[in-house]
Amino acid sequence: GGVGVGAWVDRTNLTFRSEISDIDGAGLIGSMSYAQLRAYSGPHTTVNVWGISNVFDGAAGQFRVNASDTTSADNGGTILVDASGRRWYRNFVGRIFVQWFGAKGDWDGSTGTDDSQAFQSAINYAYSLGGGEVYAPPVKFGYYLNSQIWVKSGVTLSGATHQQRPNFYITAFSGYYGGNTLVIGWGSGSNGTPNSSTASAVRLSTNGVIKGFKFIYPTQITTALSSSMTAFPPSISAYDYDCNDINVEDCWFVNAYRPIYFQFAHGPIHIKRCGGFPGKTAITLHGGIAGDVIEDPLFGAFWFLGNMPGAGYTNMSGIQAWCQFNSIGIDIGHNDAFVIINPIISNMYAPFRFGNCKGEGSSVSLPQLPYGCIIGGFSEGGTYPFLVGNGLSNGISSNGVRVSDMGITCEPRFNAARGVCVEINQPTNDMSDSSGNRCRLVFDNCEFWGAGSWNANTGSLDGVVESTGGDVEFNVCTFKRFELFFARILSGTPNIKFSSCQFDDYSSLTPRLYHFAAQPGAAGTIIHQGCTFRVSPLVYYGSGATTFITNYSIPVLASAATLPVPLYGDSIFVTGTTNITNIDSTYAYNGRRITLQFQSTPTVVSGGNLKLTSNFVATGDDMLMLEYRSGYWWEISRSVLP
Repeated sequence: GGVGVGAWVDRTNLTFRSEISDIDGAGLIGSMSYAQLRAYSGPHTTVNVWGISNVFDGAAGQFRVNASDTTSADNGGTILVDASGRRWYRNFVGRIFVQWFGAKGDWDGSTGTDDSQAFQSAINYAYSLGGGEVYAPPVKFGYYLNSQIWVKSGVTLSGATHQQRPNFYITAFSGYYGGNTLVIGWGSGSNGTPNSSTASAVRLSTNGVIKGFKFIYPTQITTALSSSMTAFPPSISAYDYDCNDINVEDCWFVNAYRPIYFQFAHGPIHIKRCGGFPGKTAITLHGGIAGDVIEDPLFGAFWFLGNMPGAGYTNMSGIQAWCQFNSIGIDIGHNDAFVIINPIISNMYAPFRFGNCKGEGSSVSLPQLPYGCIIGGFSEGGTYPFLVGNGLSNGISSNGVRVSDMGITCEPRFNAARGVCVEINQPTNDMSDSSGNRCRLVFDNCEFWGAGSWNANTGSLDGVVESTGGDVEFNVCTFKRFELFFARILSGTPNIKFSSCQFDDYSSLTPRLYHFAAQPGAAGTIIHQGCTFRVSPLVYYGSGATTFITNYSIPVLASAATLPVPLYGDSIFVTGTTNITNIDSTYAYNGRRITLQFQSTPTVVSGGNLKLTSNFVATGDDMLMLEYRSGYWWEISRSVLP
């Protein structure tokens, strides 16, 4: 090999062989540990180390003296200080390894070295550089963490590049260990305190990222379970101004109490390909001012783990009952907007809950009125697959939540006596809106199954939807094997509408009490138009001022200075020639669209509460589409025949 510029020395040269075995110089491979470097006072400025204490600890690397630095502290991984006070900097490009700072990853299923400080030191160093990636390589069982680690702004904490889902065919619970597992050894019995060292196992800050880890709580799985679970702080959290541009990817929460909890976000949150078996709430988004995206979540009820030998369950029926009445899939509070793509949530009390996610450890209570959309996926089982509101100023906003192309089933199990696919426990109006805009939930092209599909608690109360006020629409949906009812109004003045839907009948109740119903004192409306019923006969039960509208047809209105718009109907035939200067907004809500189909020649005048590109001079068969938003009807499109 070469020594010096242009010089070559034979590998049998005894002087050369002696030099490379000494503890100085860049060629001194395999001759120095961290401790030896700290004790070194020789003349050389570049050395190689073989590790902290042995060649297998993952800390090997090259260090060089930084003569310009006389003040930095020894951080135990990338900056070491020798006996002469010189600062030795690790020579590296790219990601930072937690092993450099002493992480051992030696959890063996019962004991292990606390790697918390090693993780935190690596993260702190990345943060001091302005950000970077901290990497924890796979290990045999896991990294034991006995205190919180804080992923600071601009830092990515990464494990495997693929999702940490376990092999479902393993024969012992210990099979969930291994790879990039974080074994959480603290927090038992506590919900944690926001923005503190007990907020969560992993705390994130602005632009923080965590990806590629499993979370396991050994205290949870070894506890003799009765009728409730052991509380723990969230696995991952961020709060307030720290909660901005956060990413959580490819994480699997084996037996976490609350895997992901974000509160008062000031920027977007992105959660991708995460799943597991949470004990309480899988994902909580509580407050926020920016759009959040959740992609491919996969969560099942905690009791699923009971099938694993070594899970430690001593009262399976108790933990099943706990899950049936306490477990939540995705809990969304006051967010400006959200998108959930291809979710699969199974056998929880409420796979989706809106507007009621004040979390454990939080004293904050505020109107929670999210809006957004859910696309694809499957919500299997649970008492209330969609649960909206808490009877107060919480639920969904008048901007609406739209669900499309999803399979949804209610499955009352264990001790649950009821199951309703869509439970609206929210006042009619968006209470944070002085204009009184109506709340709305819309399902497009979805398929719903009742308890009869699964033979679970056959004969229990189950139904498609019941409401105490909020509006619900179903468009091109299918409903199969519901034991008791399709729609029921409990109180208030909600509007429940079915368009172009198909209903298949099934019931172990003979005779069935009703298909569509309203309780005493209710004053809402149930509409079905263009629907197909494999049910004979349809049974209605109503009292008070509730209106049932069947075989709905397009309304016909005479033009007027203020055109009255009915409660129902997206298309309206308009006759007469009186000019239209306003459109009534009694039954308007943000996002409602109407199409005026003109049978004569009135003029629709831009002004008043009409926001048009220009006056619309109608002739027969012309059409004008409008959308209501913030007190005005805005033009979307116009169609004028030549």
